Amino acid sequence: MNVLVSEQRYQLGGSTQYRSVEGQFDPYGHYSDNSPGTTKRSFVTTIGGAFRVNDDWQLGASLPMIHNDYAFSMQHHTATAMGDPAVEARYLLWEDLNFLAFHPEISLYGGARVPVGRSVHHSHDPYGADITGDGSTTIHAGLSTSKLYRPIKLSLDGAFFYPVSKHVTHMRNEAVDSPYELKPGNRIQTTESIAYLFNGWSSTLGLKQLWQFKTSVDGQDSQGSAARLFTTQVGLNYFYADFWSLGTSYETTFPFYRYEVNQPYAQTVALSITYSAL
Repeated sequence: MNVLVSEQRYQLGGSTQYRSVEGQFDPYGHYSDNSPGTTKRSFVTTIGGAFRVNDDWQLGASLPMIHNDYAFSMQHHTATAMGDPAVEARYLLWEDLNFLAFHPEISLYGGARVPVGRSVHHSHDPYGADITGDGSTTIHAGLSTSKLYRPIKLSLDGAFFYPVSKHVTHMRNEAVDSPYELKPGNRIQTTESIAYLFNGWSSTLGLKQLWQFKTSVDGQDSQGSAARLFTTQVGLNYFYADFWSLGTSYETTFPFYRYEVNQPYAQTVALSITYSAL
């Protein structure tokens, strides 16, 4: 999601993310490589923007387009479709005052992701290449804080995600014998990062932790549905003429492999461009 800083009035941006899945961690944390002849790759292109309503409030939205390219026994399954768009509102609670060493910037935010993309419930592909959405509305709220000790900037973010219950009548585009109430597990995500600013450049090192609680079916917890993901992120951004910024980033589970549960082992590379105006 695009986030406005300083006195920026609006921001438009686009990013392309390449994700390659190398294997899978099961519900007990055991790892297995993809079978021979199997590859899973995704390209996610996201267009987003943010607008400042006043000094304290800003609104943002993002729309992803997803291309999946899966190969099983050298047979390719590909699909390109819209993902789940998201909207978000952000409120500046405290402003960073550089003359006070322990007065950080603190923002509160909240929003929702709408189930527009095709989910597993209505997928036509037996391997799920056409799945681009979760199938349920997800509401989120969080807190973001940062402090600039030039040229170092420290940031901390925490968010809670609440997927809304869904009445399931289809799975893989086939009617189920007994419809049921599905409640995907709530999620908590935290991110810590440190950035170094120098001559129009910014380099970033970050850590991200994600915990997903058990999914429930008709009010009963589904065993083996909880998940956990810890990753390391590195990034580099270049700011040009006060309005344009270009960025690249890389995300990996290294060195946190032993903490992964019910997650694919994937590596992600992203490129982004952003235009901001005062």
